[in-house]
Amino acid sequence: VRAVPAPRRPPAPRRAPPPPPPPPAQFEDPESATQRPRPTGPDPFSDPAPPPDAPVETAPPSEPAETSDDARAHPVVDVELQYRLFSRTLTWDDDTSRSFRPYDLSAASAARVVGEVYPLRLVTDGALSHLGVTASFGRAFALASSDSAGRQFDTTTYDLSVGLRYRLPLRASLPDLGVAVAWTRQVFYVRASETLALAGVPDLVYDGVRAALSARIPVVWRLSLRVEGGFTVVYATGELNDAFLPHASTLAFDGNVTLALRVWRGLEARLGFDARSYAISANREPGDRYAVTGATDTWLAGTAGLAWRH
Repeated sequence: VRAVPAPRRPPAPRRAPPPPPPPPAQFEDPESATQRPRPTGPDPFSDPAPPPDAPVETAPPSEPAETSDDARAHPVVDVELQYRLFSRTLTWDDDTSRSFRPYDLSAASAARVVGEVYPLRLVTDGALSHLGVTASFGRAFALASSDSAGRQFDTTTYDLSVGLRYRLPLRASLPDLGVAVAWTRQVFYVRASETLALAGVPDLVYDGVRAALSARIPVVWRLSLRVEGGFTVVYATGELNDAFLPHASTLAFDGNVTLALRVWRGLEARLGFDARSYAISANREPGDRYAVTGATDTWLAGTAGLAWRH
């Protein structure tokens, strides 16, 4: 009998450990599922947010560039429409022959447009940006004159000027100082008819060159004060030189003061007073027809206007 070895059995496979149990079911808010994931950032607990009812301070909105302090102090354009209530007094000196009539106008109405434009400010911030062009035109309306007998005469008066102004480039908190030079004309004549002047009242056409200094001073809040003073060298007076006083010379002095209140952005309300006086010297020479030695022509006006300063 021969022993036979028993056959080998293959080793039994090792059993894998059982899988871990599934995590418990979690309930998800359907609204939160549509929200974006919260961005990563600093620990929210290190800088707690204010309670919902706590007021949150916010900085006031800044003003547009066009209404900044510098833009208001150094605008590109300043245009004013005025109503003027004016008077005029003309007196003659040493008129022993009574060749001329004095003239007294107590009150009359006029409209006037005054403007300053600084076009170079649109292209440069240098010194030339403060060189501007000035212009004005004013005319009386519904004006007539009467003599001692009550007769009515057509009366016309207007003024105009064109010139240049240079303002010193100072800070916005300082006064706006400037110097101006302009050609000016002021006209006044009384007509007995369309072609005949009233005897003793020569047509006056003052043509001259005016130089002036002006300042606009911030006062308080939105209120500013503007003062101006100047003089005019008159080189022609129309009929006065041509027909009555051929050697006469004329010099004028003027001044005005205006209060300006900024109503809204560039819109201003203005009240002012101005005065102008023409001093006429006859400079008589032998053979002159009229014995008068000179004259004084004084204009006073109160003004109310609306301006756009931008």
